[in-house]
Amino acid sequence: MFNPAQKILPLLSLLLAASAVLPTTSALAQLTDAGRRMQRMQTPALPGMRNIEEIAIDFLKATTEEEKKRLHDELGNYIPLVRRMAEQTDNRDVQKLALFSLGSIYYQFSQPPDIPEAINWFAKGAELNDPNSQFMLANLYLGNDGAFRNIPKGIIYLQQAAQNGLVEAQVAMGIALLGGELVPKNEKIAYEWMQKAADQGNVTAQEQMGRRYYLGVGVPVDYAEATKWFRKAAEQNSPDAQAQMGLIYLSGAGVEKNIPEAIKWFRKAAGQNSADAQTHLGTMYQTGQGLEKNMPEAMKWYKRAAAQDYASAQDRLGDIYRDGDGVPVDHTEAVKYYRRAAEQGYARAQNSLGLSYRRGEGVPQNDTEASIWFRKAAEKEHLIAQYNLGLMYYYGRGVAKDVIEAAKWFLKSAERGYALAQYELGDIYCFGEGVPVNYAEAARWYRKAAEQEYAAAQCSLGMAYRTGEGVPQDNAEAAKWHRKAAEQGYSMSQNNLGWMHTRGCGVEKDYAAALMWYKKAIEHNDYASACAQEGMGELYANGWGVPHDENEATRWYRMSAENDAAAAQYQLGLRYRDGRGVSQSKTEAIKWLRKAAEQKHADAQKALDELLKTE
Repeated sequence: MFNPAQKILPLLSLLLAASAVLPTTSALAQLTDAGRRMQRMQTPALPGMRNIEEIAIDFLKATTEEEKKRLHDELGNYIPLVRRMAEQTDNRDVQKLALFSLGSIYYQFSQPPDIPEAINWFAKGAELNDPNSQFMLANLYLGNDGAFRNIPKGIIYLQQAAQNGLVEAQVAMGIALLGGELVPKNEKIAYEWMQKAADQGNVTAQEQMGRRYYLGVGVPVDYAEATKWFRKAAEQNSPDAQAQMGLIYLSGAGVEKNIPEAIKWFRKAAGQNSADAQTHLGTMYQTGQGLEKNMPEAMKWYKRAAAQDYASAQDRLGDIYRDGDGVPVDHTEAVKYYRRAAEQGYARAQNSLGLSYRRGEGVPQNDTEASIWFRKAAEKEHLIAQYNLGLMYYYGRGVAKDVIEAAKWFLKSAERGYALAQYELGDIYCFGEGVPVNYAEAARWYRKAAEQEYAAAQCSLGMAYRTGEGVPQDNAEAAKWHRKAAEQGYSMSQNNLGWMHTRGCGVEKDYAAALMWYKKAIEHNDYASACAQEGMGELYANGWGVPHDENEATRWYRMSAENDAAAAQYQLGLRYRDGRGVSQSKTEAIKWLRKAAEQKHADAQKALDELLKTE
């Protein structure tokens, strides 16, 4: 007889697409299997004729048009017989089955399908309260995109089939009510239908009940209850439920955490081609969690999942090739996997692809393309992409420079807790870029980032406390935040902490500590190191914690001045003016004082003006 699973899938696909809680592909497979178990017509074969079911199965397996036509003609011989059964039998069950079979023949085996005739026979079966015919009518009305689509009628028949106990219809009703597109959303009634189907052993319904309690959909989160339902489905060999059981044991949600048990369930699911489980196994081999670290084995599982277009696995392969984790760095291969995941809408991969374009890794450098991918991910609420898009607007890379637009994206990311965006937002308020200067707001955002151990923000918050901008002036608090940043290796805070120790500003005066922090800052070879070089010059000039040595002081001031530190340029100018640690030279003095003055160093400008008056 006709295999109803062939036409169950369009309806369920439609309903599942409308659902907010989506069963996965293997859940559809379970529904298909359930469809195959629907009652079949037990019509005996006439002399010289095969059983209808055998012909139908052969038809569904046929691969050539010629073979299908032969089987279609053979099946057509039964139509008069089945019609007589439908119209003349006094046995109500046989009549239902005959009507259902006639509808199925016209729907599945007519060339092309004869939808009006199929509806005619299914409707007769539905009038006799046959849930199979009701379900097929629901399928025809809901799953048809053409003239026969009729959502209200389809829902009526679907509900009738569900009320008459057809498990597949109960599941479909539940999914429709969860989705809220075909019918008004109603989680309570949806799960009543799911409960009915789950109690009858339907795997998809059991998985949905598990998800309900796991996520707390309309009920308090109950991991033990979720585990009960996932286990029932897993024991029916559902790969999705088996993968979920792996996650449950991995996290210890509802059960005692048990890594070997998690691995057992992941292997069961992975063996059935669950991409989710394959990805988890890959992660465990990559990280050595519960398994001996083995990158070839990790790659094997990631690639199996990636071959099924599982975006998470593709994204992880992108990371592996980008970072050279167990394989040679290969940015071209990384971009290949990022793109495959990004084109599926996977936000993390979209952000990574944007980074690849911004850096020119694996693709030609292209800020415009980078901005496109950052935007795609940012619009999916990926907080790092929101920050990256903000940077593109801030610097005018790939988009027109727009600090206000940058601030908008920084704010989106910052409000969701991303420390780098919080820091950038602090800078925008501190320096009045696109917004009025607001030191209090700047300090507020610096603090949020600083409390996440972001060193740059800790340094900025320390400076705010040192100057009293946006917060009460408090040297001890300034020193506290600079120390936090300095201990993370942040060079400007190392320099600032060195300076504070020379003055006893918020900390005990300690020249040895100042020397230590200056030396740490100098190792970075950046602007902060130039400031620390100036600090070293001050130590030697005054004999603070080191022997007094004007030549050594000049050497440090010169290094700092050549690295463009205005304070050191000022000090070097004074030394040339006064002949301290160098031969006196008015020309050199003017040169260095002018450099400092050009950087708005007020004392340097004053000294330069006085020196020029003497010419």
